[in-house]
Amino acid sequence: MNLIRGSLENPIARVMVTLAFVGLGVLAFTHLAIDLFPEVSYPVATVVIEYTGASPADIETTVTRPIEKVVSRITNVRFVSSYSREGISVVVIEFTWGTNLDAAAIDIQQNVNQILDRLPAETKQPVIVKFDPSQVSVITLAIAGSLDPWKLRELAEDFVAPRLETLPGVAAANVFGGQVREIQVEVDRARLKGAGLALDQVLHAVRTGNLDAPGGNLKAGTRDYSVRTIGRPLEVQHLQELVIGHRGGVPVRIRDIGRVRDGFEETQTAVTVNAGTGLILGVQKQPGSNTVAVVDAILRELPRIRQDLPPGITLEVVSDQSTFIRRAIRTLQMEAILGSFLAIGIILVFLRNLRSTAIIALSIPISITTTFVLMYFNRMTLNIMTLGGLALGVGRLVDDSIVVLENISRRLEAGEDPRTASERVAAVLFWQLALTVGLALLASLFESLTLVPILTAKFLRPQRTAEGPGWLRNLFARSETAFTRLDAGYQGLLAWALARRWKVLGGTAAALALSLAMIPLIGTEFFPPSDEGEFGITVRLPAGTRLEETAKVVTAIEALALEEVPELRSMFARVGSGRGRSAIFSGRAAGPHTGFMRIRLVPLAERHRSADEIMEALRPRLPRVPGGSVTMVTGGLVSRLITFGAEEPIVVEIQGYDLATGSRLAAEVASLLRGIRGVADVQVSREEGLPELLVTVDHQRLAALGLTASQVAATVQTAIGGYEASLYVDPVTGREHNVLVRLQEPDRQEITDLSQITLTSDGRQIPLSNVAQVLRQTSPTQIERKYQQRVVRVVANTAGRDLGSIAAEIEAGLARLEKPKDFIVRLAGARVEQAEAFRNLALALLLAVALVYMVLASQYRSLLHPFIIMFSVPLGVIGVIWALLLTGTTLSVISFIGVIMMVGIVVSNAILLVDTMNLRRREGVPLQAAILQAGRARLRPILMTSLTTILGLLPMALALGEGAEANAPLAIAVIGGLAVSTLLTLVFIPVLYALFERRRVRPAS
Repeated sequence: MNLIRGSLENPIARVMVTLAFVGLGVLAFTHLAIDLFPEVSYPVATVVIEYTGASPADIETTVTRPIEKVVSRITNVRFVSSYSREGISVVVIEFTWGTNLDAAAIDIQQNVNQILDRLPAETKQPVIVKFDPSQVSVITLAIAGSLDPWKLRELAEDFVAPRLETLPGVAAANVFGGQVREIQVEVDRARLKGAGLALDQVLHAVRTGNLDAPGGNLKAGTRDYSVRTIGRPLEVQHLQELVIGHRGGVPVRIRDIGRVRDGFEETQTAVTVNAGTGLILGVQKQPGSNTVAVVDAILRELPRIRQDLPPGITLEVVSDQSTFIRRAIRTLQMEAILGSFLAIGIILVFLRNLRSTAIIALSIPISITTTFVLMYFNRMTLNIMTLGGLALGVGRLVDDSIVVLENISRRLEAGEDPRTASERVAAVLFWQLALTVGLALLASLFESLTLVPILTAKFLRPQRTAEGPGWLRNLFARSETAFTRLDAGYQGLLAWALARRWKVLGGTAAALALSLAMIPLIGTEFFPPSDEGEFGITVRLPAGTRLEETAKVVTAIEALALEEVPELRSMFARVGSGRGRSAIFSGRAAGPHTGFMRIRLVPLAERHRSADEIMEALRPRLPRVPGGSVTMVTGGLVSRLITFGAEEPIVVEIQGYDLATGSRLAAEVASLLRGIRGVADVQVSREEGLPELLVTVDHQRLAALGLTASQVAATVQTAIGGYEASLYVDPVTGREHNVLVRLQEPDRQEITDLSQITLTSDGRQIPLSNVAQVLRQTSPTQIERKYQQRVVRVVANTAGRDLGSIAAEIEAGLARLEKPKDFIVRLAGARVEQAEAFRNLALALLLAVALVYMVLASQYRSLLHPFIIMFSVPLGVIGVIWALLLTGTTLSVISFIGVIMMVGIVVSNAILLVDTMNLRRREGVPLQAAILQAGRARLRPILMTSLTTILGLLPMALALGEGAEANAPLAIAVIGGLAVSTLLTLVFIPVLYALFERRRVRPAS
């Protein structure tokens, strides 16, 4: 009351405060960052160590496990996971919320440095990156042009990627495709043997002959000269003149036992863009950085990069995760605007007064702009949650003003002057309502208590006749007639219900029981699926398949996509996983037998099929690969966020050490999943059958011949895989290129070539077959670990069925599965997050109900009347259940939040009724008459506030725009709960009030 009176006594000051908030809100809105979700990613750092040529099992034992042990001791580590692939170890450390990632990276580096001397000497220096390689690139660029493939890659690595990585928020720009220049020293085995030399001598010659070295300083006279020894040749072919040794006093040069070739690394990755050759850059953002801000910075830099590119080189965007975010935000903005107009329209129909409607309509922009100020200072972003909250609140923002204005209008009609009417609002009624709505509507509350009284005192007058154009006056007249009939009908219904109290109570209880019985028919899921306008296709052929064979399958799928998907906007494909650091971005599968495609669709408004429908149409047409699989990957950034980095929502983890047992259990689980309706794209993460040749040494023979296992390993590595002996520095570009020494290709094409590798000891040449056996076997392509235990995952997508129902069947099946005592089989992924979220939300719902009751009990100074009011909550639950059931909407985290928000909304109607009944009773009106009078007085305000909320949420519930699917369940839950609760509250709460009041008054009498 003091706030209202103060506003009326100093209206200019209050108006200036409002204008200041509006101005600050507009300024804050222009500076609010845009993102899809609030920051939900844990701080993640990754340790990458290369160990060229080592098998997954060797990598796990010698590199991965020691790294896991030391990083697990770091403070605030949530968990550590890893995978060991051929030639590379990747250890991912996930920290708890709020961890400073820069400080954590220093801790990781210090701990890893402590064990470097225990790692194999052949391992490269560990690389620590502050992001999770499994995350989707926020933007993917394609580079094409007339340059040679290796020059194009050098341009991307040396010029484009560094320019992008200097931008704020960018973690890495990874290049895929093209060729990598390499200087190759190819040794002819027969000529080397004929010269009586060994491969290690060739290595030594290249390593010691191809270098520049400092020579100190020479002080001569008055000058101080820096001395350098120059040994690096200016031309590649000059390397052929390096002397390896001598035979009969004659020097043996490299050209005598082989040749030096300016060539390329063996192709590990092939990339196509829109079915044509090209090269792609995947850009990843740092944890905690804003997706749209990062992409905007990249898009601003691209024109400047293009200006500096050579003629004929193009740099284009083929995938942009911010596009979906922008469209989703734009959709929510339009939903909020449309909802505002619908809410204002219903107010105009009820009040039949243009001035009153205009005063209330001001609540929406003022409250929203004030909210922007609070969002800005709380470092919040414009995302689908915050904007969804604003869109949800559009109908509620005017409720406070409606209550204030309805009281003022009623007193004006009673003959009071505008200023007195503006001061005599029932303060207790208003504050009770405001406290139940909560702090989320604080801005609306302040505006309704300050600006609305000022405007009503200045402009509002009793309206005896309708004003406005003819059609509007006609509408007002018709609505008045309808409202009069509605009042009369409601009075009759209420009198009938009061005469049949027990029947009304019994019927309502039966409706609630029936609704609760319907809950199992409503599916559950963690998060409603969204049409992100893109999807992926993963190809996995039998392990050991050559890159060229995998490329044929991927090319066939590209042709199929071009033919069957007219909605296709862009497409890129990657065959193989590359080598070194680029291999960590290849997803779950790695190796030349794997491939991946990402298809980007035109906007939703330009196509008639959803992304899921396109996938379902394409899935049966995908090629069937014996011993392999071709599967779909849904969505993009949203899907990865809601599955916490996983590509699929269904994940079953099998923990245990023994590889054979783990693989057997994985096969059983995969069979179980394939038998469940709604499960698609079942895959086992551990791929078996990687062909290996084991060189098993005889230690006794080695000792007798003066050799060691280390010498054998080094010679085999050099002969077959090659050894990076030195670096060649291009005198023109200054770029360094590896100088690789190994046998020429004809000498390493057959398995028998291994046995013909020669070792040297004391000048003697010893065939490898004399000291070792070559055995064949197969092994996994990679070994995954989590919590320092081996793990194999069985993953799958959902298709046409909710996750909750599928997960329940999976859990029942897993309970029947026989498991060895040292193995753990559990359902993980989105299901675990869903269960935890539902538990927390259920607790939040109970706390919300308890908090509302405690607030009302404190205000009413009674335990009975708040108890009556709280019965509006189960009435709302009836509406929520049937709304979800009839619309085919699942119970997700989003719809659950809608249930919680409904609690605060539906009690407001019951508060209005009960408070007015109490007021009439205090005035001495008999119980029956007090209930009927209160119902008649509060019917229109209740209908007005409920309809404004329902119509304000209707655009969101219809989910007409791109990205609107995310918040639609929330709107549907609130609309259903509020609609049914409003209708039942108008009858049930008065009946319940009458029943309790009669029992309370009777003992007192």
